Amino acid sequence: MIQVINDLMKYEDGINEFLNSMKLEDWTKKTDLNNWTSWDIIDRIHYFDIVSLATLGEKINLMIKKHVDRRF
Repeated sequence: MIQVINDLMKYEDGINEFLNSMKLEDWTKKTDLNNWTSWDIIDRIHYFDIVSLATLGEKINLMIKKHVDRRF
């Protein structure tokens, strides 16, 4: 599991390095992916990260509630 986390962190570092190297005008250029801009792509990735984290948080809250309910 630790290796997976380390690999994901390296992957994230690589993406961040690439994104930081982009010029301002690159963010609004259309790409081959559905004619989206780089901004559109990153926006969608960010949105689904937030939704995933919120969903995970809800699942954790439900697990805690079930555990607490069983104890009382």
